[in-house]
Amino acid sequence: MYIAFDLSRTKWQLAKSDGAAKPRDVVADRESVDAAKAQFIKEIAAAKLKFGLPASAPATAVFEVGRDGFWIQRWLRVIGVDCIIIDPASITLDRKAKQRKTDQIDACKLLVLLCDHTSGRAGLRIVQAPSPEDEDSRHLQRLLDKLQSARERLTNRAISVMFAQRIDRKYDRWFKDDIAELVTGDGRNLGPILQQELGIICRQVGNLDEEIDQLEQHRAAALAKPETETLKITWNLEGLVAIGPIGAWALANELFGWRTFANGKHLASFLGLTPTP
Repeated sequence: MYIAFDLSRTKWQLAKSDGAAKPRDVVADRESVDAAKAQFIKEIAAAKLKFGLPASAPATAVFEVGRDGFWIQRWLRVIGVDCIIIDPASITLDRKAKQRKTDQIDACKLLVLLCDHTSGRAGLRIVQAPSPEDEDSRHLQRLLDKLQSARERLTNRAISVMFAQRIDRKYDRWFKDDIAELVTGDGRNLGPILQQELGIICRQVGNLDEEIDQLEQHRAAALAKPETETLKITWNLEGLVAIGPIGAWALANELFGWRTFANGKHLASFLGLTPTP
């Protein structure tokens, strides 16, 4: 049996078929995830009965990659439903024709694509899903980048506040101790509100520095004793000339740790290096 999901914030639009009969569609309310999962299991059992399939008949599901991430695929596999995640670019459209777009129509399109894919009539751009451990690991560098960007915004704000008072002072580790002694271009000390603003910025930067330091220590400890395959790849990459811990972590967790590439063209396409037809 084949199942297609069209996912939205409030519901799952399901389309089901045995590959021959007319698709049946139903909506699962996802305001409560547990209720949506229970309804899905109930609908699958009812559909197998409707199509005359045994309860043990295999089922394959499909949905587009999006904000829901990969947890649905993992849950489906736990309950015995095979699942593939596809790139939205797998859905071809006639740009010259008028397009009707509803959740029901989208689910039926996905169902047709799934049936064609399993029968070999058409291919899909399947998205590789990381394991929960790899998904968690790849967020470390992403989180570091976000924290460092937030730190840079704060320090730039402090410099802007000083520049407006014609104070030529760089932001460094001793800046917070010198706020009360800063002198404006017209020979005044900074007003109490501006001093308070700079003090708030300094405290926020200090908190970010602590979080960044903890994450970097976590990364160093993980690389010192690599346990997963992705960490072992990271450790090997760091041993190459001109690749440090940051680059090695990003390459392993975003490219070579859990993703597989059939050839160099596939890798170049993923990196956006191949030309667009």
